[in-house]
This record gives sequence, C-alpha cells and structure tokens, in this order.
Amino acid sequence: MTPARRGLFAAVAAIGVAAGTVALMPSAAAEPTDTAPTSEATPSSEATATSESTAESTSTESTSTESPVAAADDCNAAELARTSAGVNSKLADYLDKHPETNGALIEITRQPAFIAVGQLDGYFNEHPVEANDIRAIQAPLNDFKNRCNLQVSPSDALSALSGI
Repeated sequence: MTPARRGLFAAVAAIGVAAGTVALMPSAAAEPTDTAPTSEATPSSEATATSESTAESTSTESTSTESPVAAADDCNAAELARTSAGVNSKLADYLDKHPETNGALIEITRQPAFIAVGQLDGYFNEHPVEANDIRAIQAPLNDFKNRCNLQVSPSDALSALSGI
C-alpha cells in the first residue's frame, strides 16, 4: 500500500478519533494523477491555507551538517499528539464545510475494513479534489514522520494505543 493511500485513509479515519476513538484505520485512497489538466488548476483555498499554516508551524531549521533527526527537537510523542490533534481539527472543519464528503466518509467507515477500503478508493477516484484537499490537511503527519525518521506511521502508532 502506497504512502499516499495510507496517509489519506489515516486522515479519513481520524473521523473516529473526533468521535471519541483513538484507533486510526489502515489506509486507502485515490492516488494523485499526473494527467495534464484541461484547464489551469489551482489548489482549493482551504488546502492551500492549510498547507501554508502547517508548514509555518512545523518547519525546523537545519544545517547541512545536521541530520534531520538531530535538527528536529520536536521529535517526541507530545509533538506527535499535537500534530495529530491539529490535523484532526482541520479535518473536522473541512468535513463540516463539505457535508457530502462528511456523510459519505462516515457511511464508508461503518463498513467492514475490507469493504471500506474499496469504497474509499471509489469515492476518492470519483472526487479527486476532495482527495487532494484531505491529503493537504494530513500532510503535517507525513512531514512529522519524515522529519523525525519514524519507522512506524503516526496513524499506526496511535492505532496501537487503542489496545491499551
């Protein structure tokens, strides 16, 4: 399963976190397409604003002699929780503004996982703008994983906590 699918499904699964659960599900979603647009495409204002604000809040300075892990003083569980909470909050705001997506995703997450994965793929293949918006919203979690050299995705780590 690709990182893009894993990340998007984790962001969608955060609906469960907002509803009071901690577990995030395995990932699946439409892959970004490399086809040339028929008209000039611009990212939605929400996705652009989210990307810019999260880039400002999560950026760290590093020199060429420092490793990414050494430069990232915020690579700890507390910062992971903060990043996840920020992503969940932005996702909730996005879903409030997009009731069709909100309704579709909650219905999909009520299905058994093996069915939900296919339904998510179908939904996001049919709704690429929403898929890209949600990818942009959940980007800080991927950035955290890459910056901190995590071998376990943040969503998998949070999922493991649900069994405690």
